[in-house]
Amino acid sequence: MKRKIIIGIVLILLFLIAAGILYLNNVYLPVKVKGRLTNSLATLLNYNVEIEKLKYSLIRGAVIQNIVIYDKVKDKDNTLLTAKEISGHILFLPLIKERKIIIPVMHIDSPNFNIRYRQDNSLNFSRIFLPKSKPQSKPKIKFSFLIYKINIFDGKGTFEDERLTPKFSKTIQDLDIVIGIKQLTKIAFLMESKLLTDKGGVTALTLRGNYNLLSKEVNSKLNLANLVIPEFNPYLKMLPLSIASGTIDNSAFELKFKDNLVSLKGTMSTKELGLRKADLALMGDINIEPDLSYAIDKKTFDYKANIKFIQANLIGMQYMDKINNISGEIGLAKNKLWTDNLKLQALDSSFTLKGTFENFSNPYLKLNFKSEQLNLEKIRTILP
Repeated sequence: MKRKIIIGIVLILLFLIAAGILYLNNVYLPVKVKGRLTNSLATLLNYNVEIEKLKYSLIRGAVIQNIVIYDKVKDKDNTLLTAKEISGHILFLPLIKERKIIIPVMHIDSPNFNIRYRQDNSLNFSRIFLPKSKPQSKPKIKFSFLIYKINIFDGKGTFEDERLTPKFSKTIQDLDIVIGIKQLTKIAFLMESKLLTDKGGVTALTLRGNYNLLSKEVNSKLNLANLVIPEFNPYLKMLPLSIASGTIDNSAFELKFKDNLVSLKGTMSTKELGLRKADLALMGDINIEPDLSYAIDKKTFDYKANIKFIQANLIGMQYMDKINNISGEIGLAKNKLWTDNLKLQALDSSFTLKGTFENFSNPYLKLNFKSEQLNLEKIRTILP
């Protein structure tokens, strides 16, 4: 008898749960909640929002399907973000007792974003940051909102910069992002993605790090592989040399931000790198250890680097046609180059160099060199 009673109670509970879910998915959520949620998001973001379907699942929790955020009209140029599905469970006990909406994990499936710098130097999503209008009357029930972790997977998107001529454009695919609260004072993040090159190749990108909520400091590590450098030349004009060719074969950087100062240091190996300064052109396989910093408030850029030549050639030197098989290390800072042990071949002779090259606008060269094998006939041709 007791067993039958228990089974009956379980069946009744299952029936009530099933009936409740049916009511949620067919009446309450689509009729009463979806419109309110859409209007609230539109007010919060200052952009139009559309939601195709809102439902509840025992496995995935609250589920938003096919959400679109757009500006004036829902077309390619005005759409900011679409997502196939957003889901997550809500903890009901804090909601009932403390009026806290807590989502332990939010999943965002297949987002597609469009970021565009317009000709007036504004971003296409800049209205999100405009001050929000205050409601005429305060809500009777005020809720707090907290998400502990966000999982974004299988995303893609485009970045366009209309300030440049021709317009700069890049496409990102296979975008996976994990963002979560760590130790209550930090937000940890991990991003993995692939960047499409202009010729159909793929650049692999990984970014991991954290943001300290107290010190407002970002510490992160960035890894890049197969990055085609000249495709980003519009943003590298502050460098003292132009980059004509080359790829970053692999790299590992530390990227930091604090007190309006962005800094980047690390190592990278390049293949077939081509650098040019006036009539000078350097080409070869080069490893670089950059140390860069940019002060956002002062708009000042500082740099230094250690450059290791695996094998390179230099053309355009006065009195010499070409310098071959360059190997060794060079230091670079503002208006200064130096080396303690640079090997090369020129004028049918082998040399080891030590010296400095200063003041790029009005060059001054101090150089010591030695050679165990000199072609005096060739050397004589460059002497006055």
